[in-house]
Amino acid sequence: RRLRSVKDAREFAREVGYPLVLKPPAGAGARSTWRVKDADGLERALVALQPSPGREVLAEEFLRGREYSFETVTIDGEPRFHSISRYLPTPLEVLENPWIQWACVLPRDISGPEFDDARELGFATIKALGLRTAITHMEWFRRDDGSLAVGEIAMRPPGAQITEMTGFAHNMDFKRAW
Repeated sequence: RRLRSVKDAREFAREVGYPLVLKPPAGAGARSTWRVKDADGLERALVALQPSPGREVLAEEFLRGREYSFETVTIDGEPRFHSISRYLPTPLEVLENPWIQWACVLPRDISGPEFDDARELGFATIKALGLRTAITHMEWFRRDDGSLAVGEIAMRPPGAQITEMTGFAHNMDFKRAW
């Protein structure tokens, strides 16, 4: 949810409970992202982020599970290419523990049934949003119970060197293919 005020933030916290995540809409690499564990943490984050109509903040339910990324090249509403990668550990864990070095794993073969539900979710999300022609980057979670949840989707190339890794994993120049 987009927060435009401190009141919006407090209402969101009452609705979804703690923990929750606050971040700027245009953040990258989990910069300026806050895991808010309680009401005191919410107040500290609000002082730092200062939500207002001209300075909106995104609020999210805190998702637990294995975090993945789903990229597509979508043309005329049809995904023509897709790839899946996994963040190890999650970007937020790395942000909160600067001594950790993260990794991004990009399997070459994602055709097996273990990713069928992720493909279905990714393609359905693109269709639901009415995306026509774009590179998309979607972050999603596989919860401990096996269910999936989309954390975010953007019409842009992914960060974390995923674009370059996709080219290596699939023996192609991703930017040229686009």
